[in-house]
Amino acid sequence: MRDVSSISIISDTHGHIDSHIISYLKNTDVIIHAGDICSTQIISDLNRYCDNVFMVAGNNDIPEKYDDLNDKIIISNLKKSKKININKINKLNKTLKKKILEDIKSISKKKKI
Repeated sequence: MRDVSSISIISDTHGHIDSHIISYLKNTDVIIHAGDICSTQIISDLNRYCDNVFMVAGNNDIPEKYDDLNDKIIISNLKKSKKININKINKLNKTLKKKILEDIKSISKKKKI
């Protein structure tokens, strides 16, 4: 995963994504859907909008509501909770950048003396 600069968090789409937010979803590094997806089409759409999509099942994401076997399987595979480790490298990069900037400032102060 590349450096993450933006995360979009949505929930309770209940089978419909408001057209007003689609542009935000297409221009984000990570999408998190926090449940009540209620449509496998939403899952497909989110994965088209962004390479890094994470989602959990809500209380309305019930496999028995679906007639299609593939839809039942997809919804059955959603977990109720999920731990996401977002880009440890990004955190390391920030730490290194901070250290480098501190070193540059320190060197600059020494040269002024």
